Amino acid sequence: MIVSNSSMISLTCFLAILVSLWSQSAEGRHKALSTCASHLAVVGLFFGPCIFIYIHPATSFSLDKVVSVFYTVVTPVLSPVIYTLRNQEVKGAMRKLRERQVFSRGK
Repeated sequence: MIVSNSSMISLTCFLAILVSLWSQSAEGRHKALSTCASHLAVVGLFFGPCIFIYIHPATSFSLDKVVSVFYTVVTPVLSPVIYTLRNQEVKGAMRKLRERQVFSRGK
């Protein structure tokens, strides 16, 4: 009962966010999606493995251990990286690095 109630609350909140995004202008929608994309990525990286552990049948614990390491180690490590990529200076540095690598391959 707790899982179904929390799922319904989460689904309702998600649908409310989608409806509010739909009512925005194209520019506002783009800005909101660029803001929410990093949050959704981190939430997906955290809750995806959690949902996997609880949904699949408990046949072996070795896979559960690998998945639990993913959401206890990988997600906290990736969170600062994902949020840092929103910074304009970091985006510019990444573009310059990518351009430098593309042009160095051609030589």
